[in-house]
Amino acid sequence: MKYLLLLSLVLSGLQASYMPVEEKKKQDFLSLIDSTFRKYSTLNHLSISDLDHLKDPTIVDLRDQKLKEISSLPNSISLTDFKKIPSDKLNQGQFIFYSTTGIMSAQWLEDHFPSQKNFYNLSGGILYWVYQSKELTGTGPLMVEEKFKHLVPSNVAFKIIRLEEI
Repeated sequence: MKYLLLLSLVLSGLQASYMPVEEKKKQDFLSLIDSTFRKYSTLNHLSISDLDHLKDPTIVDLRDQKLKEISSLPNSISLTDFKKIPSDKLNQGQFIFYSTTGIMSAQWLEDHFPSQKNFYNLSGGILYWVYQSKELTGTGPLMVEEKFKHLVPSNVAFKIIRLEEI
């Protein structure tokens, strides 16, 4: 039994090593999305394809305002603008929150609105948005932290941002 498990691990490692680079990036990123979904399983998560079917959702960019100005999802608002929405309006409509990969936005939702039924974490964040070949708005390329650069598709222009520079 040990040998079968070891052989299976070796073969899966070989398969991964022969996988084209772009496919490996995508598989690694999908694994990250899946682990975020499992870690924050009590939250509502929304896929980008589901987002396309919503009527007039409020999309909230939880990243730093400087990052939002450089690249963001179309028609998104900042956290500062979200905080200006009267509390009685927060039960109306759908609110979609995103970050670079969906990890930080899931954590933020869990910390601030863990049981709000009309609040959703955008699975995969802005990075999955570009995987779906969707356009960004802003003044520059996608900005990612060093730890996520290996997940960015080769055909996407991006810059590495250091959090201390924000």
